Amino acid sequence: MQARSPQHPGLTNDTDLLDEGLLDSLMLVDLIFRLEERYGVRLGGDQVSPGNFRSVRTIADLVHQQDAAS
Repeated sequence: MQARSPQHPGLTNDTDLLDEGLLDSLMLVDLIFRLEERYGVRLGGDQVSPGNFRSVRTIADLVHQQDAAS
């Protein structure tokens, strides 16, 4: 699936958000808080690694894993 965004027309579920500069450390902290609030998951220090936030797909996988574990 490809997102339709005038700012990032080539964005896909597998776009590397870190390499593309679309997610930095401050945005990551905000994203973590929003994910926890929206989906009722708790992300511990071991889940907060660059590999889990590389793309929309890896973020969704992380949330699904946390949801399944609870």
